[in-house]
Amino acid sequence: MTKNRILAITIALALTLSALTGCSSVPGMSGGSSTPNSGAQSDKSTPDNSSDSSSAPDASDAGSDKSGGDVPYYVGDSVSTAWFDFTVDSVEVMNEYEGYAAAEGKKLLVVQLSLKSTVTFSSEMYQNDFVVGWDLEDDYDYVDPLYAYCDAQFPDEYTLKINEARTGILVYEVPADFKDFWLNFLEVYDNDEYGESFFVYFTAE
Repeated sequence: MTKNRILAITIALALTLSALTGCSSVPGMSGGSSTPNSGAQSDKSTPDNSSDSSSAPDASDAGSDKSGGDVPYYVGDSVSTAWFDFTVDSVEVMNEYEGYAAAEGKKLLVVQLSLKSTVTFSSEMYQNDFVVGWDLEDDYDYVDPLYAYCDAQFPDEYTLKINEARTGILVYEVPADFKDFWLNFLEVYDNDEYGESFFVYFTAE
């Protein structure tokens, strides 16, 4: 995850919080997990559509026919991105999932996510497309999902085909003493420009 993506998430989070509270303050950037996991598959948090760049939407078109990333979403809401719709179907808190146990002081968030392609070309997807974060007093922190270790999880890399719908699991290891979280997806285009940043908020305790 690049420094520019961190800045984009920070600004988008501030805008979303402003919509919720009327506050104009921007969270700081000193959170420990604001640097990428060492095993990240790609700096991009959204598909690289270079296989059909002529069909790929331009960044200026993002959000033109949807509510966009400046409003909060919640579990069960359908979120429309430039390439696909996604829904956080459910979130469960567990100490262990399919043989993986959370470390001391941690818990697992088992997120069921549904995707539906809305474009006329395939989209490449990656392990760190969807991150989960939580707010600190003057900052925020976040983690990538665990790499796939069971069949129920989304693969670390896969292709979302034309008109394809698929559902899978993402597993996140987060601090046990937090209960309020957000899942973020940030649009990144082939020219490395950023589009909308979407936040789905939920409580998991």
